[in-house]
Amino acid sequence: MTSTNPVHQQIHTDGYAIITLDRPERRNALNLEIKQLLAEAVEALAGDPRVHALVITGAGGYFVAGTDIAEMRDMTPTQHGPANRTPVRSRRPLRKAGDRRDRGLRPGWRL
Repeated sequence: MTSTNPVHQQIHTDGYAIITLDRPERRNALNLEIKQLLAEAVEALAGDPRVHALVITGAGGYFVAGTDIAEMRDMTPTQHGPANRTPVRSRRPLRKAGDRRDRGLRPGWRL
C-alpha cells in the first residue's frame, strides 16, 4: 500500500471507513506529518454522512510504534509540543472500541 501519502482512507459501502497509516519502514511511528494527515482524515470522514464507523489501522503488520523519536531528535520541546497536540474536530464523540460507556449501539465514533 506504499505511496507518497502515508495516510490512506477508504469508505466502504456498508457504512464504515478505514484509515491506514502507511509507514511500515518506521513501524508507522507518528511524526508531525502523519499526525496532521490523520487529524485531517478523521475530520473529513466525521463530516461524511455515509460513514458510521471508523477503523484506524497500520500497514506492514504494525499499528503504531508511538511517536517518531528520530524526528524529535532535532526539535526542542517547544517546537514539538504544540504540534503534538493536533486537535481533531468532530461532531460525533470519539471513543475507542471497548470503552466502558459502549453498552449497545450508540451513535458516535469508536477509537
